[in-house]
Amino acid sequence: MPSRIANARSAEVRTFSETVDPFVGTADTSRDSLRSIEAAMKVLAAHTELFPAEHFQRPGSEPGALFELWVNEAGTAALYYNVIWDDIDSPAHRHGTWAAIAGLESVEPNQTYRLDPETDAPIPAERIEVTPGIAVSMLPTDVHSIHVHGPFPVRTLHFYGRSLATAGLRELYDPDLKKWETYPAQVTVLQPSVV
Repeated sequence: MPSRIANARSAEVRTFSETVDPFVGTADTSRDSLRSIEAAMKVLAAHTELFPAEHFQRPGSEPGALFELWVNEAGTAALYYNVIWDDIDSPAHRHGTWAAIAGLESVEPNQTYRLDPETDAPIPAERIEVTPGIAVSMLPTDVHSIHVHGPFPVRTLHFYGRSLATAGLRELYDPDLKKWETYPAQVTVLQPSVV
């Protein structure tokens, strides 16, 4: 039986989905649209009482996990609760779709990059600390990496322009080979333990 908190979370997620609906599901999502999405995500993330740790439990010894909160019928918008329990350093990568992140607890350092015009190699640009009250967004061609080293746990909301179950390919930069490599976006998505 759903808990009172889970019911309230579902209602807030539904309100969020209605708010962002005009900005998702199109091929031409813009920076302006993403700013509107960021604002809606900050409103949702402010309801920290709707995301208790016991509803999003660690699966074994995994360093992090994604929990599905909402995916639209077309699969062109998907909201996840992300939690990190151990150190993570991701390579520079592109998601291949727009993305937005909002802070719930602790800090998720996001390194953004510009591309070298001659080699296409990522060059560090701005470092953004995603904390409660902060959101960041990216277009499909934007490059970022995540570097988390505590304090743990780190909890964030992640919103993408397609379901991660069907996300297809992701581009990662290999600094040893000095080139971009394409890999399947192999992501295990869980369900909250209380829904």
